[in-house]
Amino acid sequence: MSTSSTIEFKGYNNYETAATIYRHHDGYIAGAGKDLMDFLGEIEELGSTGQSGLASSYVVWAYKKDIQAEIVSTRLDHGVNFKYVVTRVGNTGVDYKVTVTEDNRHGVREYELTAELVASEVAAMEARIAAHEAERRS
Repeated sequence: MSTSSTIEFKGYNNYETAATIYRHHDGYIAGAGKDLMDFLGEIEELGSTGQSGLASSYVVWAYKKDIQAEIVSTRLDHGVNFKYVVTRVGNTGVDYKVTVTEDNRHGVREYELTAELVASEVAAMEARIAAHEAERRS
């Protein structure tokens, strides 16, 4: 079973959605969340870009990293496990805030995506993989 996610890039007014990207696999924080933070870190180095241009840039960036992501024409909420919303902060155009809505069997929760959260989730995922590998070998 895959863990799907969407990434919504809000427009300049931070209300309208400029573009939505759908990822069918690896929607978890340690997957799509980490990829999004890596992308935003790289794009900040390049300078300001519009939000719809940012979405297109993400798809190209993802393609180069062999990540399956596509811009979709409709808003997808049903059946999506993680929804990431990217909004601009301030007037510079290179500072972003990412809000995550996680919908799983325990309910729905919303929180801000931070570098610390991503690092924690990646470490937890790596520990689970190592434990699984050790169990499999024994």
